[in-house]
Amino acid sequence: MSNDAQVLREARVSSALTLEAAAALAGIEPQEYQALESGEQSPSPAILDTFAKAFGLTLTDLLLGRAAATPSSLLFRSFRERGPSLLSLASSGALTTLGDFVRCVRAVAEIRDILGVHRSTPSPLERLGQPTPPVADGLVARAEQHALAVRNKLGLGVEPIDSMIGLYKRLEIDLLFVTPDELDIDVDAASTVTPAPAVLVNLVGGAEGWWRTRATLAHELCHVIFDRALFGTESFVMMSPSAERAQSSERLVLPPTLELVEKRARAFALHFLVPRPELTRVLARRDPRSESAVTTVCQHFQVGRRAAVNQLRNVGLITDYDRRRMLANLPASSLPVDHPDARVGVIGLRGGLLKDLALRALAEDKMSAIRARSYLEVPAADPLPPAPGLDPAKCAPLVTESERVEKSVVRRLAGAPTLADCYVDAISTDGEVWRVEVAQAGPNGLTAGIPRGFVLVGPDFQILEEHILPRREN
Repeated sequence: MSNDAQVLREARVSSALTLEAAAALAGIEPQEYQALESGEQSPSPAILDTFAKAFGLTLTDLLLGRAAATPSSLLFRSFRERGPSLLSLASSGALTTLGDFVRCVRAVAEIRDILGVHRSTPSPLERLGQPTPPVADGLVARAEQHALAVRNKLGLGVEPIDSMIGLYKRLEIDLLFVTPDELDIDVDAASTVTPAPAVLVNLVGGAEGWWRTRATLAHELCHVIFDRALFGTESFVMMSPSAERAQSSERLVLPPTLELVEKRARAFALHFLVPRPELTRVLARRDPRSESAVTTVCQHFQVGRRAAVNQLRNVGLITDYDRRRMLANLPASSLPVDHPDARVGVIGLRGGLLKDLALRALAEDKMSAIRARSYLEVPAADPLPPAPGLDPAKCAPLVTESERVEKSVVRRLAGAPTLADCYVDAISTDGEVWRVEVAQAGPNGLTAGIPRGFVLVGPDFQILEEHILPRREN
């Protein structure tokens, strides 16, 4: 068995993945994955890198056999009793995005070390509470106690929180934002504390739905404080399913332990954003079932309608019947468009914090352009984005597009014995597809080559078609 095949098998088995789930993580069919794992075929670097990304690893770390010790691997193992849900997440690309989130968090930590940027010791999170396993009995009541205790330690009292994004900055929790184009709508967010506290938010309703972002950030705050040692280790990535689909028949089914964790986090978030003492004060002498009461809660605490109604039920001001009736009625939002939590900055795993740090390191000559491109996944033929203080020359492409096209075809020619004496004779493009003329070396060398045909190369520098004649004798 080859080393690549052994690496793939050990990563899959140690993570309790089925062949189907592992194939989905690698972006290939199960039959092809099985052939790779058995050594019948050799995986391409692209397949290996895609698989490594799902584990939050670089390609080098995957080949060194480090998959089993990753936060992603532990998440996969936690799903061993919920195979269909895991396969669904793998097939949708959600697990690959979560793994890439972990990889980006590691990259941020590495670049901070390069820049000499140090975080507070101990972490501000450690002052807010100790990791606590969720217990079913009295779970919601304890979640409320946790929320009020965290508020008191932060000096927030019971007043509305102006900005959850601002609070995260104060707590030194890195924030990354994506959209459903990158992360499946079944997943609201993810969080990890290894190697540093970080949260990924899926902006399902767009940045303008800031009340949803506030609820998500309050939810993830519970995870990074109280669930940071889940399963006995801090090397874990928490995934939060969509709150809006929690009651749907299509909802993501979690293992029992993670279901408890999520239930506690949902209760914590509501009590953190809408504390009971202030809620009862604000609604004094009001009918909590009225539309004006819901509007007041939304505007005072800066939360969405669903959060307001759910919290009214949590504290016993309305019944389950009232809750269902009030949620069935969805009037136009009474909340303003602009809000501090709507200002999420650049969206994308590599579009915000990671990009800023990598380009800063490049500008300060603490990182090469090649390494910066590796962190940001910018192809050699593309320019790096500009940044304050960064010499434009450092942003220039390392190779031209035509050079990349030529390299793709040269690799193809070198890999086929019947084409070994061929070479690239000319390159042209119509703006989308490249046409590469191929010639066979003649008796007098390249200057008297014999035309053999052409190869078409796509915008991603992958070969689309080959039109090459059989070898001709000189």
